[in-house]
Amino acid sequence: AVGLWDFSRELDGGRDYRELVPLGTTAEKVGAFPDRRAALATAYRTMVPRTGTGLYDSVLAGYRNAAARHRPGYVNMVLVVTDGRNEDPDSISVETLVAELRRMYDKRRPVHIVTLAYGADADRAVLGRMARATEGLEFAAVDPRSISDVFIAAVSSLNS
Repeated sequence: AVGLWDFSRELDGGRDYRELVPLGTTAEKVGAFPDRRAALATAYRTMVPRTGTGLYDSVLAGYRNAAARHRPGYVNMVLVVTDGRNEDPDSISVETLVAELRRMYDKRRPVHIVTLAYGADADRAVLGRMARATEGLEFAAVDPRSISDVFIAAVSSLNS
């Protein structure tokens, strides 16, 4: 199952994130699309870089969403791909985020955060703290041209 969210600052009203494709199996029909793969490809192409990253609130909301939809027998993860750092002065603090992730993490129903930082401006220290709070993994692609290779390594790593 896979879904896609976009995040920035105040992207959807006061929220820093919006769901572009809801979580579900790849073969399911989504709206006018024949399957989730087509919906994901179309939604991905509509994503554009914006200014101001609302990282902390978005990660917490995404994690809550994934944890509520945990699927036994599958690798359950939230993949966070970002080139920035939290730039929302109204968001929760990193300490609150990490504490909440640790509180929600359940080894019997694990949902891992996997972070993929790309570019020189990504806050790798914070992304690592998020990942470690859920026994997840962290990856970095300092050169944005290598993001595809790092992305494949990140997604593949949890299946082994």
